[in-house]
Amino acid sequence: KILLTEKSTLTFPNARRFYEAGSVFCETTFVGIMQTIIELSKDTNTKFIVIDSFTGMWRSALKMAQKDYNGFAVWDNFAKYVQDFLNLIMDIPQCVMIIAHSEKVSANDMDNDYVIEVMIEGRKLKKLPISSNLEICLYATKEFESDDSVRYCFYTNALRHTPAKSPEGMLDRVIPNDLGLVAKAILEYYK
Repeated sequence: KILLTEKSTLTFPNARRFYEAGSVFCETTFVGIMQTIIELSKDTNTKFIVIDSFTGMWRSALKMAQKDYNGFAVWDNFAKYVQDFLNLIMDIPQCVMIIAHSEKVSANDMDNDYVIEVMIEGRKLKKLPISSNLEICLYATKEFESDDSVRYCFYTNALRHTPAKSPEGMLDRVIPNDLGLVAKAILEYYK
């Protein structure tokens, strides 16, 4: 199942088959996103839920906090909503794959002293990186080959300032950008 949290459509090859199978859901409000995840988790035949994107989820959570609260209460409640989301996806039986945008986070003023982290607003949430709450964090990138072709791939373990991580032996260090392959590897690893 795929949950779109921004008004967008799937663009990868063969995406139409997910629409035809009724496996694509779209919800752009925070409450709706949470309710949809709960409903999807009730289907015992569903092994994976893909959330595209984490950025859409946190933007809707921030919008709700800004509507309901003022001042510092906005940020306190926003952080609570994000933690509620993380708790929910950790408590359901399905494996949840989250697609998120990233940003460079500087440790100090030196150009090379940075890490790449999941993009989010709010100082409170930036102090505890979102990736630290995840068991597996893949970093999507593209590598340029010697023949000038481009290879889209995932880093699966810390490489070049990324937050990538996965259990030892689950995945090679660099793999094709294919969530289907990742899903198979997860099922095989946790047999």
